[in-house]
Amino acid sequence: MRIGIFALAAQLALFYFAFPAHADSINVDELPHNVIQLPNGDRAEVILFHGVNYRSVGPEILTSANDSDPDVCFEAKFDSIVIPDKIKLFGLQGTLIVEDRDILKGVAEFKRGDNVWFCGSLRKTTEGKTVELLVADLQKQLPDLERYGKRIQRFEKRLTDDMLNRDERLVIAESAIDLGHRIDQDQRLTINNFGDFDRLAALSKKAFEVGLENKEKSLKSDDADGWFALGEQWKELVHKVPKYRNAVLKCLEIDPEHARASRVAQDQFGMEKFEGKWQRREDIDEIVKNKKEDQARIEAANKARVEKEAKDREHSVAERPALLNTAQIALCTSDPKRRDGAIRSLGEAIEITIDSGFGEQGVDILANLNDPAAIFPGLDLAIKNKSSDVRRSAFEALVFRSSIKEDQQIALGVLTDALKIEKDAPTAKAGIEGLVELGAKPAIGTMIAGLSNSEAPVRDEIIEGLKSATKQTLATKEAWVEWWAKNK
Repeated sequence: MRIGIFALAAQLALFYFAFPAHADSINVDELPHNVIQLPNGDRAEVILFHGVNYRSVGPEILTSANDSDPDVCFEAKFDSIVIPDKIKLFGLQGTLIVEDRDILKGVAEFKRGDNVWFCGSLRKTTEGKTVELLVADLQKQLPDLERYGKRIQRFEKRLTDDMLNRDERLVIAESAIDLGHRIDQDQRLTINNFGDFDRLAALSKKAFEVGLENKEKSLKSDDADGWFALGEQWKELVHKVPKYRNAVLKCLEIDPEHARASRVAQDQFGMEKFEGKWQRREDIDEIVKNKKEDQARIEAANKARVEKEAKDREHSVAERPALLNTAQIALCTSDPKRRDGAIRSLGEAIEITIDSGFGEQGVDILANLNDPAAIFPGLDLAIKNKSSDVRRSAFEALVFRSSIKEDQQIALGVLTDALKIEKDAPTAKAGIEGLVELGAKPAIGTMIAGLSNSEAPVRDEIIEGLKSATKQTLATKEAWVEWWAKNK
């Protein structure tokens, strides 16, 4: 047994001293880095080396069974050479095979714990359960502190590029986060200088922060799961609770029903869901208090308004006889200009009155005036009153005047305009029923024009009127317009 050990030692010694030192190392950070889209739609960072784009991965890929994207590269710490053609990594599992003996020559100068960049092709192992890397090249890298410091600076510089799109920024941000994990791992495996432990921890935190800040910039505004995952990373990787809280709350803004974020809001933040939003108890109490105060102010204002309207209406009712008497006297003139002025004045008085009794009686006066001005501007103004009772009377008056041959054109014109803007279906129905009784084509044309009304209930009443007047069964505005174009 002792002879075997000495023989192996001698063999290793001959192996190391047989090869000259490796050529100057290449700093991988200075090689061209790009973001590409993989066949499965994912984006990945690649490093161009000797004309090949190697996908940047972690060394843990050697423990998987995925060789679908074989050209990869990663960094790891060197442990030793396993004769005749394998390399062992420090603290990590996996098989690396170096078939090119010229490449293997340079490994003789490597020390345990040195940082090495490997690139090559993955292939299935003999048993087929994992993969192994057939090394195409390897390059010794800078010591941890210098290498990681420069790596973080490179990420920061690349992430200041305004031309980066969302996906590219996200891939680089994830690479920075992966670097933070790698530094954490190397921190635990520090063997050369234990004084570097705290400085590695600071670099790890910096890498995480650079990655997470840019991941935050890359997230879509509606990605609830993404914001929650980001929040957990802020808490777990750099222990920034405010960032954690903000990301979780952003998640809940997008999806108030998000299960995991809801539990965090309730259990950790002491929040409650109120009116569909997660809020602090004190904020909810303040909202409820303000709403009560607002409601009290609204009720007081409404009460004051109602009381004032009642007093104004009472005053208007008291003035009704005098106003009607004055209007009738003004209408009893032989001067056409004065008569037109009196009709307009009556129409304007009806339009603004809050006394529906005055409005209805005024409409009755206009309806029976043998003067076109009674229709326009008289009834045209009257039908704009706020009271549905007054407008209903005006609709009936216009239908009546439409039945008079000399007044039909002007009355139907005013009726058409009124029907287009009437908001109350029962009020519009008074005019529609009158048009159905008229039954002539001009009346049907008026109803067709009224279908441009924005209120669906009013349009429904018009359609029912058209069905009754024409005995047709069409059910939509478009169908009636098309029918009228062919039959008018």
